[in-house]
Amino acid sequence: LVVDPAGIPQFANQAAKQVLGRDIGPEMPVSRMAQLYQVYRAGTDEIYPVEALPISRALRGELVYDAGIEIHSPEGLVPVEAWASPIRDASGTIVLALAAFGDISKRLESERQVKESERRLQGILDSIPLGITVANTDGIPTFVNAAGRKLLGRDITPGMTPDRLSASYGVYLAGTNQLYPSEQRGILKALKGEHSYADNLELRTPEGVVPLEIWSAPVYDGAGKLVMAISAYGEITDRRENQKQIMALGERLQNQVNELAAVNQELESFSYSVAHDLRAPLRAITGFSGMLLEDYSGVLDGEGIRLTHVVRDNALRMGELIDDLLAYSRLGRQRLSPQAVDMAALARAVTDDIMQLAPEGSVRPGIPALPPARGDATLLRQVWANLIGNALKYSRTQPVPKVEVGSLDSNTEPDQTIYFVKDNGVGFDMQYADKLFGVFQRLHRQDEFEGTGVGLAIAHRVITRHGGRIWADSSVGHGATFYFTLPFDREPS
Repeated sequence: LVVDPAGIPQFANQAAKQVLGRDIGPEMPVSRMAQLYQVYRAGTDEIYPVEALPISRALRGELVYDAGIEIHSPEGLVPVEAWASPIRDASGTIVLALAAFGDISKRLESERQVKESERRLQGILDSIPLGITVANTDGIPTFVNAAGRKLLGRDITPGMTPDRLSASYGVYLAGTNQLYPSEQRGILKALKGEHSYADNLELRTPEGVVPLEIWSAPVYDGAGKLVMAISAYGEITDRRENQKQIMALGERLQNQVNELAAVNQELESFSYSVAHDLRAPLRAITGFSGMLLEDYSGVLDGEGIRLTHVVRDNALRMGELIDDLLAYSRLGRQRLSPQAVDMAALARAVTDDIMQLAPEGSVRPGIPALPPARGDATLLRQVWANLIGNALKYSRTQPVPKVEVGSLDSNTEPDQTIYFVKDNGVGFDMQYADKLFGVFQRLHRQDEFEGTGVGLAIAHRVITRHGGRIWADSSVGHGATFYFTLPFDREPS
């Protein structure tokens, strides 16, 4: 739009007519323009004052920019920005005024969307429980979220340079009185294109010392240009306390390990003593009592012979107890040698050995096909020997002894196989089942059934070391069934 010094329009291009919504002619001077074209101050119901219009100010010699104009046209509200300038002749007299103006609806909408996006982004950042700080390419912080303000105790200080940040916020190297070195700050590393993490910082506030961990990373625009750096940081007081507790626990555990090692050493010495020192007198007792029975039976009366037999039998039983006790103690130290084990073949081999020493008339148990297992064959052989041997022993008083060996699928443990040994012997009362697998625990008298009470304890220890479990089901006079499980698809621990 071009007007003369009297404010009468001399020229308006097509774009001006489009923005104003009508033609512009000499009959529409600047003095009537605001009212005729419904020109308002942006965001108000006030007609723009004539003297404040950019074109009026240009006629007074001003260079003007104004983005606070709204035109209420029939099509709706049109936000406008305008530039105005005087045009002078050679003598410097204002001969015309020029105004350029345009619809900025799209730009304002874009700006509104940007502000809304920024508002949403700030809301997101403020909802994050970690502190977030953003710095420009000079390393100067430009934004800190709510968690960061709370943690630091205040907002960013405008223009705070990176070399003053540590002193300003009281950030120290953990455990020292040294301010955190600027060159180690994650923001500066990020501005070099580095990702970094540090947990050796302490924030010192009036409320106390707050240990921190911080992650920092560079931020690039779509063209790959570094535009800012961002740091996320949080308090790790609880983690430090947990670390202290873990270290204290580790120290206690190490002490316990050392104590256990000392106890094991004592047990080793005890085992050596049992194996060597106790056997000699037992052999002497057994040997001399045998000599008494063989060479002096004619001198001893019946009671003397009976008592000598008692001494000899008890010495032999003591030897068996020592053997079983040593076998049990060795289980804890013996390393497992896992391999594929044919459980049916192993059970049959054990049965062959037992039947060679079994009393005449003993019923040989049948061994069906059994799923293979993975484990230590030598140790699993002891399990079969103890369970099958017990079943034969406790069922031999029945008119028709029965011993059954088999396997089941586990519904609750799909990766394990259940094996069992079942007999129709004397059984036991289930209220005493918790004593079955203890060392030297017996539910029957020695004069009824021989044994030391260690066999089931050995079986329990072997199965447990293989990652399985063992249990029993029984009732008095109706036999017993012993079950044990073994993993078949993973190595024993």
